[in-house]
Amino acid sequence: MHNIFSKKYTTILCTSLVLVGISLFLPKHPLSIYFGLAVIGYYLLLHAYTLSLTRFFTALPYPVFFTGLSIITFFTTIQSIVYFFYQIHTGTILAILSSISIGTILLHKKGVTPPSLKDIRRTFSLNALSLIILLLQGVLVWTIFSRSTTGVLQTPWLIFGKHFFITYATALFLLLVYIWKSKKKHTGILLTILHFFITYNIITLIYPLGFGYDPFLHRATEQHILHHGFASPKTPFYLGQYSLIIMFAKITHLSVHVIDIWLVPLLSSILLPATTYISMRHGFNLSSRWANIGTLLMLVFPLTTMVITTPQNLANLFLLLTILTTSLCKTYHRAYIPATLLAITSAMIHPISGVFACLLVLSVYIIQQDLRHKKNVLLVLFFTSAISIPALFFMYFVLQHMPIPSLSTIFGQISSFTTLFDRPYYFKKDIPASYILEYTYGYQKIIPALLIGFSLYYVKTCRSITHYVYLFFPLAILVNMFFMSTWLIFPNLYHFEQGHYAQRLAHISLYFLIPFFIAGTLLLLKKYKKTKKTPYGAFLILAICITTSWYLTYPQKNAKMAYPGFNVTSADIHATEFIDTQEGGNTSYIVLSSNITAASAIHQYGFKTYHHTNKRPYFYYAIPSGGDLAITFRKLLYEGQKKSDIDAILTKTGVVRAYVVLNSYWYDSVAINKGLRVIADGEKIIDNGAIMVYWFDQKEV
Repeated sequence: MHNIFSKKYTTILCTSLVLVGISLFLPKHPLSIYFGLAVIGYYLLLHAYTLSLTRFFTALPYPVFFTGLSIITFFTTIQSIVYFFYQIHTGTILAILSSISIGTILLHKKGVTPPSLKDIRRTFSLNALSLIILLLQGVLVWTIFSRSTTGVLQTPWLIFGKHFFITYATALFLLLVYIWKSKKKHTGILLTILHFFITYNIITLIYPLGFGYDPFLHRATEQHILHHGFASPKTPFYLGQYSLIIMFAKITHLSVHVIDIWLVPLLSSILLPATTYISMRHGFNLSSRWANIGTLLMLVFPLTTMVITTPQNLANLFLLLTILTTSLCKTYHRAYIPATLLAITSAMIHPISGVFACLLVLSVYIIQQDLRHKKNVLLVLFFTSAISIPALFFMYFVLQHMPIPSLSTIFGQISSFTTLFDRPYYFKKDIPASYILEYTYGYQKIIPALLIGFSLYYVKTCRSITHYVYLFFPLAILVNMFFMSTWLIFPNLYHFEQGHYAQRLAHISLYFLIPFFIAGTLLLLKKYKKTKKTPYGAFLILAICITTSWYLTYPQKNAKMAYPGFNVTSADIHATEFIDTQEGGNTSYIVLSSNITAASAIHQYGFKTYHHTNKRPYFYYAIPSGGDLAITFRKLLYEGQKKSDIDAILTKTGVVRAYVVLNSYWYDSVAINKGLRVIADGEKIIDNGAIMVYWFDQKEV
């Protein structure tokens, strides 16, 4: 009987692998997409379930979840290593998935009886309240989807009224009440996941062309890797995201564009609430009801990096998952397996987040061991954490032969560090606004204090030595922020972008406190709740706070905050199409435009053309790196439209034509258009004036 059981599992595991192999070699067709989605889902679920029966995972809570997470992270890590030394293609994907299947077969114990699913089914049920919540969530999703646009929309909040936020807050309030009253915990978890989906997927649903600049750059790289197996020059950065997206693109036949846009928001919607619930339930030993309420408290912190896909954002997600998973390690020693794989994957995606994820797992492991020199080892790890990012960038400067700034420059850059804690430059401090906006930005200011205060309250109350490891990391990151903002200044980078790396560090510094903030808040609620009555007042306050945080998660444009960014529009697409069509096979031209128009060109044509001046390659569109093209474009915008500036850039780059692309939404665009029209050799109106394209030809001497 044991052998038959083992053979059955071996057969179905191999069958799932064969189906994935078939999908990898199918031609591109709409039916191939459905087949690919089905077989990759079948492969992951089957292997996750089988591995969950092994001694490595069977003792973990929700073992299928952690085995599935371990499979994805293991694949991403191995494929990243293979890509760095070789490339990504159908053969490497199939080989790694085959090794996972072989390992699963070898690890699986013969004769293990599958657990019954009856107990899980009993925890699912729908009643009138849950149906009302589902209805409200459906209204929210439909409202978001129906506002999809390819036109100009600086922030999603410009198209939603107050009723939209009231609906969100009402659904959230009712969800908290449902969780409190219902004994069907898994129904509450599913409704919570739906609420996370609504919270993090607004940009995904509203902007079908994409949002921001960096995502377009990475999608173009992923598209290049999909067709050629690699993109040069190879760097040890971003490998994890590229490996994961190419794998899904190869198997499912979905476009890289679709997978990339959905990756981080969708994973955040599923993995964050699930991992948070498990952490609160089994790491912090809360009841299922309190753990589910704690999961929603995750939304109090505006996780701005969970709404759009970039390597940094994906690495941030895996860092947060690592932090939550390590809370299980004291009780469940096997939790180090998924925690370690999550940390390594984060490092493979982006070192800024990954290095702290790896050091956290190592620190938690060491502090829980009976070692003779434990304190000294921890001190070394903490010192390493405090200088890790500057050390990595110092090595990068050396390898790229970039000048190393003198340490004496730190004293002149102290203000760059202190401004990290100020409002952004586009926040209007002295302009009065409505009481709602005043409350919103006042609340935003105290969120870090709330996280720190409730975290310290929990740590002080519980007094576990392991918790102090987590408290150290925000301090270590603060040291990293100081050196990244005052010392390692990148040459030729526009001054608005010099502090971006330090700002990224500032955002993730509070991640380490989030689980303790949740646990501390729940501890305080339990302490002051004297009766078994539903705490409607507390739930109403939480609903208002989370709704406010939701607003702060996305860019804002209002009387107090004037977000300066724009999205790629259909007009940008048409403008770049016009330029490409007009030039045909000619590549001797440059385009002076905003980074958003450059993103549109990258989206359509990838990294089509590079020019070389003084042995230094530069992209044919102006991009936000402080190069000559971007500098000239800013001169034309802010210092007058001079033919001499155009002639200078044509001479410097050696091309025969320069285009200038100007969006109508640009400040003082009427006057700028007037100045450009006087000196241009030709012009083209795009989409009834949404964009103007001018061109200037190199004059023969």
